[in-house]
Amino acid sequence: MVELSDGAWRRIDDLLFDLYAINDVFELRKRFMAGFKELVPYAKGFFDLCDCSESGRYVFFDPVSVDMTDDELLSYYRTYEPVDYVAWLFSGDEPVVYRDSTLVSDEARERSVLYREWMRPMNIHFSMGSTQVANGTIYGSVTLFRERDAADFAEDELECLAVLNRHLSALLARAHPGGLRRDATGRPAAGRPELTEREQEIVALIAEGMSNQQIGLRLFISENTVKKHVKSVYHKLGVSSRHQLMAALYRDAAIVVDTE
Repeated sequence: MVELSDGAWRRIDDLLFDLYAINDVFELRKRFMAGFKELVPYAKGFFDLCDCSESGRYVFFDPVSVDMTDDELLSYYRTYEPVDYVAWLFSGDEPVVYRDSTLVSDEARERSVLYREWMRPMNIHFSMGSTQVANGTIYGSVTLFRERDAADFAEDELECLAVLNRHLSALLARAHPGGLRRDATGRPAAGRPELTEREQEIVALIAEGMSNQQIGLRLFISENTVKKHVKSVYHKLGVSSRHQLMAALYRDAAIVVDTE
Protein backbone atom coordinates (compact mmCIF):
# COMPACT_ATOMS: atom_id res chain seq x y z
CA MET A 1 0.00 0.00 0.00
CA VAL A 2 1.26 3.48 -0.89
CA GLU A 3 1.70 5.89 2.03
CA LEU A 4 -0.44 9.00 1.57
CA SER A 5 0.59 12.39 2.92
CA ASP A 6 -1.20 14.03 5.83
CA GLY A 7 -2.46 16.69 3.44
CA ALA A 8 -4.00 14.06 1.15
CA TRP A 9 -5.73 12.38 4.09
CA ARG A 10 -7.16 15.70 5.26
CA ARG A 11 -8.56 16.41 1.78
CA ILE A 12 -9.98 12.88 1.58
CA ASP A 13 -11.65 13.32 4.98
CA ASP A 14 -13.15 16.65 3.89
CA LEU A 15 -14.52 15.12 0.68
CA LEU A 16 -15.96 12.10 2.53
CA PHE A 17 -17.62 14.38 5.07
CA ASP A 18 -19.32 16.12 2.16
CA LEU A 19 -20.29 12.91 0.34
CA TYR A 20 -21.83 11.19 3.37
CA ALA A 21 -24.26 14.10 3.77
CA ILE A 22 -25.71 13.60 0.25
CA ASN A 23 -28.68 11.34 -0.45
CA ASP A 24 -29.18 11.99 -4.18
CA VAL A 25 -27.17 9.70 -6.48
CA PHE A 26 -26.75 12.37 -9.17
CA GLU A 27 -25.52 14.97 -6.69
CA LEU A 28 -23.24 12.42 -5.01
CA ARG A 29 -21.47 11.73 -8.30
CA LYS A 30 -21.27 15.38 -9.29
CA ARG A 31 -19.77 16.39 -5.93
CA PHE A 32 -17.32 13.50 -6.07
CA MET A 33 -16.10 14.43 -9.55
CA ALA A 34 -15.63 18.08 -8.54
CA GLY A 35 -14.04 17.26 -5.18
CA PHE A 36 -11.69 14.60 -6.50
CA LYS A 37 -10.45 17.03 -9.12
CA GLU A 38 -9.14 19.24 -6.31
CA LEU A 39 -7.41 16.25 -4.71
CA VAL A 40 -6.07 14.61 -7.90
CA PRO A 41 -6.05 16.97 -10.91
CA TYR A 42 -7.47 15.55 -14.14
CA ALA A 43 -8.60 17.04 -17.45
CA LYS A 44 -11.82 15.17 -18.15
CA GLY A 45 -13.82 12.41 -16.55
CA PHE A 46 -17.21 10.86 -15.92
CA PHE A 47 -19.01 8.75 -13.32
CA ASP A 48 -21.75 6.44 -14.62
CA LEU A 49 -24.10 3.92 -13.03
CA CYS A 50 -24.66 0.23 -13.75
CA ASP A 51 -27.86 -1.78 -14.08
CA CYS A 52 -27.03 -5.48 -13.77
CA SER A 53 -30.63 -6.72 -13.53
CA GLU A 54 -30.36 -8.58 -16.84
CA SER A 55 -28.61 -11.92 -16.53
CA GLY A 56 -25.17 -11.78 -18.09
CA ARG A 57 -25.42 -8.10 -19.05
CA TYR A 58 -24.14 -4.98 -17.31
CA VAL A 59 -25.71 -1.79 -18.67
CA PHE A 60 -23.77 1.39 -17.85
CA PHE A 61 -25.87 4.55 -18.06
CA ASP A 62 -26.47 8.14 -16.91
CA PRO A 63 -22.88 9.47 -16.92
CA VAL A 64 -22.17 12.55 -14.80
CA SER A 65 -19.29 14.88 -15.64
CA VAL A 66 -18.16 18.34 -14.58
CA ASP A 67 -15.90 18.93 -17.59
CA MET A 68 -17.18 16.98 -20.62
CA THR A 69 -19.79 18.02 -23.16
CA ASP A 70 -22.88 15.96 -23.98
CA ASP A 71 -21.46 15.30 -27.44
CA GLU A 72 -18.19 13.98 -26.01
CA LEU A 73 -20.02 11.63 -23.67
CA LEU A 74 -22.54 10.51 -26.27
CA SER A 75 -19.89 9.69 -28.84
CA TYR A 76 -18.17 7.40 -26.34
CA TYR A 77 -21.32 5.52 -25.37
CA ARG A 78 -22.69 5.26 -28.88
CA THR A 79 -19.51 4.65 -30.88
CA TYR A 80 -16.32 3.92 -28.99
CA GLU A 81 -17.26 1.79 -25.98
CA PRO A 82 -17.05 -1.47 -27.99
CA VAL A 83 -13.38 -0.71 -28.75
CA ASP A 84 -12.41 0.53 -25.28
CA TYR A 85 -9.33 -1.44 -24.29
CA VAL A 86 -10.30 -1.45 -20.57
CA ALA A 87 -14.01 -2.29 -20.94
CA TRP A 88 -13.32 -5.88 -19.86
CA LEU A 89 -12.61 -4.55 -16.35
CA PHE A 90 -16.18 -3.34 -15.91
CA SER A 91 -17.44 -6.55 -14.40
CA GLY A 92 -16.63 -8.88 -11.54
CA ASP A 93 -17.54 -9.32 -7.90
CA GLU A 94 -14.91 -7.01 -6.42
CA PRO A 95 -14.17 -3.29 -7.00
CA VAL A 96 -11.30 -2.55 -9.37
CA VAL A 97 -8.98 0.47 -9.42
CA TYR A 98 -6.78 0.65 -12.51
CA ARG A 99 -4.39 2.79 -14.51
CA ASP A 100 -4.46 2.12 -18.24
CA SER A 101 -0.67 2.47 -18.65
CA THR A 102 -0.25 -0.67 -16.53
CA LEU A 103 -2.62 -2.59 -18.80
CA VAL A 104 -1.60 -1.47 -22.29
CA SER A 105 1.56 0.04 -23.78
CA ASP A 106 1.66 3.59 -25.17
CA GLU A 107 2.20 2.15 -28.63
CA ALA A 108 -0.84 -0.10 -28.42
CA ARG A 109 -2.96 2.69 -26.96
CA GLU A 110 -2.06 5.11 -29.72
CA ARG A 111 -2.93 2.55 -32.40
CA SER A 112 -6.40 2.00 -30.96
CA VAL A 113 -9.50 3.47 -32.57
CA LEU A 114 -10.62 4.84 -29.20
CA TYR A 115 -7.40 6.82 -28.82
CA ARG A 116 -7.10 8.03 -32.41
CA GLU A 117 -10.72 9.09 -32.91
CA TRP A 118 -11.98 9.99 -29.43
CA MET A 119 -9.14 10.65 -27.00
CA ARG A 120 -6.64 12.47 -29.24
CA PRO A 121 -9.16 15.09 -30.51
CA MET A 122 -9.83 15.97 -26.87
CA ASN A 123 -6.08 16.09 -26.14
CA ILE A 124 -6.29 13.34 -23.50
CA HIS A 125 -3.70 10.60 -23.23
CA PHE A 126 -3.57 8.98 -19.78
CA SER A 127 -6.46 7.48 -17.84
CA MET A 128 -7.31 5.77 -14.60
CA GLY A 129 -10.58 4.61 -13.15
CA SER A 130 -12.49 2.33 -10.83
CA THR A 131 -15.62 0.23 -10.52
CA GLN A 132 -17.93 0.48 -7.53
CA VAL A 133 -18.89 -2.99 -6.29
CA ALA A 134 -20.48 -4.10 -3.02
CA ASN A 135 -21.80 -7.49 -1.98
CA GLY A 136 -21.11 -8.86 -5.45
CA THR A 137 -23.16 -6.12 -7.16
CA ILE A 138 -21.61 -3.54 -9.47
CA TYR A 139 -23.03 -0.04 -9.09
CA GLY A 140 -21.04 2.08 -11.54
CA SER A 141 -17.64 3.22 -12.72
CA VAL A 142 -15.38 6.27 -12.59
CA THR A 143 -13.13 7.15 -15.55
CA LEU A 144 -10.57 9.98 -15.41
CA PHE A 145 -8.23 11.39 -18.10
CA ARG A 146 -5.13 13.57 -18.34
CA GLU A 147 -3.51 15.35 -21.27
CA ARG A 148 -0.42 14.02 -23.01
CA ASP A 149 1.67 16.92 -21.67
CA ALA A 150 0.69 16.10 -18.08
CA ALA A 151 2.31 13.34 -16.03
CA ASP A 152 0.66 9.94 -15.84
CA PHE A 153 -1.43 9.23 -12.74
CA ALA A 154 0.97 8.35 -9.89
CA GLU A 155 0.76 5.50 -7.40
CA ASP A 156 -0.35 7.78 -4.56
CA GLU A 157 -3.10 9.19 -6.79
CA LEU A 158 -4.30 5.68 -7.53
CA GLU A 159 -4.33 5.05 -3.79
CA CYS A 160 -6.47 8.17 -3.23
CA LEU A 161 -9.00 6.80 -5.72
CA ALA A 162 -8.85 3.36 -4.09
CA VAL A 163 -9.59 4.81 -0.62
CA LEU A 164 -12.51 6.88 -1.88
CA ASN A 165 -13.78 4.08 -4.11
CA ARG A 166 -14.42 1.86 -1.08
CA HIS A 167 -16.64 4.58 0.35
CA LEU A 168 -18.39 5.20 -2.98
CA SER A 169 -19.20 1.49 -3.19
CA ALA A 170 -20.60 1.54 0.34
CA LEU A 171 -22.63 4.71 -0.23
CA LEU A 172 -24.24 3.39 -3.42
CA ALA A 173 -24.97 0.03 -1.77
CA ARG A 174 -26.51 1.74 1.24
CA ALA A 175 -28.82 3.78 -0.98
CA HIS A 176 -29.67 0.86 -3.29
CA PRO A 177 -29.02 -2.44 -1.47
CA GLY A 178 -30.69 -4.44 -4.25
CA GLY A 179 -28.64 -2.80 -6.99
CA LEU A 180 -29.47 0.04 -9.39
CA ARG A 181 -32.11 -0.13 -12.11
CA ARG A 182 -32.81 2.25 -14.97
CA ASP A 183 -36.26 3.16 -16.20
CA ALA A 184 -37.54 3.41 -19.77
CA THR A 185 -35.91 6.82 -20.23
CA GLY A 186 -32.50 5.55 -19.14
CA ARG A 187 -32.46 7.29 -15.75
CA PRO A 188 -32.11 5.68 -12.31
CA ALA A 189 -35.50 4.20 -11.48
CA ALA A 190 -35.41 5.37 -7.87
CA GLY A 191 -35.00 8.80 -6.36
CA ARG A 192 -37.00 10.98 -8.76
CA PRO A 193 -40.60 11.30 -10.04
CA GLU A 194 -41.51 8.47 -12.37
CA LEU A 195 -42.74 9.07 -15.91
CA THR A 196 -46.05 7.46 -16.79
CA GLU A 197 -46.20 4.90 -19.58
CA ARG A 198 -47.70 7.53 -21.91
CA GLU A 199 -44.98 10.06 -20.99
CA GLN A 200 -42.32 7.46 -21.72
CA GLU A 201 -43.89 6.86 -25.15
CA ILE A 202 -43.84 10.57 -25.89
CA VAL A 203 -40.21 10.96 -24.78
CA ALA A 204 -39.25 8.12 -27.13
CA LEU A 205 -41.04 9.82 -30.04
CA ILE A 206 -39.44 13.18 -29.24
CA ALA A 207 -36.09 11.40 -29.38
CA GLU A 208 -37.02 10.28 -32.90
CA GLY A 209 -37.45 13.94 -33.87
CA MET A 210 -41.26 14.03 -34.06
CA SER A 211 -43.23 17.23 -33.55
CA ASN A 212 -46.16 17.45 -31.13
CA GLN A 213 -48.55 17.18 -34.08
CA GLN A 214 -46.81 14.06 -35.41
CA ILE A 215 -46.80 12.49 -31.94
CA GLY A 216 -50.53 13.15 -31.62
CA LEU A 217 -51.19 11.44 -34.94
CA ARG A 218 -49.03 8.47 -34.01
CA LEU A 219 -50.69 8.00 -30.60
CA PHE A 220 -54.22 9.00 -31.69
CA ILE A 221 -54.43 11.85 -29.19
CA SER A 222 -54.85 15.59 -29.68
CA GLU A 223 -51.92 17.93 -30.05
CA ASN A 224 -53.09 19.77 -26.93
CA THR A 225 -52.95 16.51 -24.96
CA VAL A 226 -49.41 15.94 -26.22
CA LYS A 227 -48.44 19.41 -25.02
CA LYS A 228 -49.80 18.63 -21.53
CA HIS A 229 -47.78 15.41 -21.37
CA VAL A 230 -44.64 17.20 -22.60
CA LYS A 231 -45.07 19.88 -19.94
CA SER A 232 -45.31 17.15 -17.29
CA VAL A 233 -42.18 15.45 -18.64
CA TYR A 234 -40.26 18.73 -18.53
CA HIS A 235 -41.29 19.26 -14.90
CA LYS A 236 -40.32 15.74 -13.81
CA LEU A 237 -36.95 15.77 -15.60
CA GLY A 238 -36.07 19.32 -14.62
CA VAL A 239 -35.82 20.68 -18.18
CA SER A 240 -37.59 23.51 -19.99
CA SER A 241 -37.12 22.80 -23.69
CA ARG A 242 -36.70 20.04 -26.25
CA HIS A 243 -33.04 20.95 -26.54
CA GLN A 244 -32.52 20.38 -22.82
CA LEU A 245 -34.56 17.18 -22.97
CA MET A 246 -32.41 15.83 -25.81
CA ALA A 247 -29.26 16.76 -23.89
CA ALA A 248 -30.60 14.78 -20.92
CA LEU A 249 -31.33 11.82 -23.19
CA TYR A 250 -27.79 12.04 -24.59
CA ARG A 251 -26.43 11.84 -21.07
CA ASP A 252 -28.55 8.75 -20.59
CA ALA A 253 -26.97 6.89 -23.52
CA ALA A 254 -25.99 3.45 -22.22
CA ILE A 255 -23.23 0.97 -22.83
CA VAL A 256 -23.68 -2.77 -22.41
CA VAL A 257 -21.01 -5.16 -21.19
CA ASP A 258 -21.77 -8.86 -21.73
CA THR A 259 -20.45 -11.02 -18.89
CA GLU A 260 -21.13 -14.41 -20.44
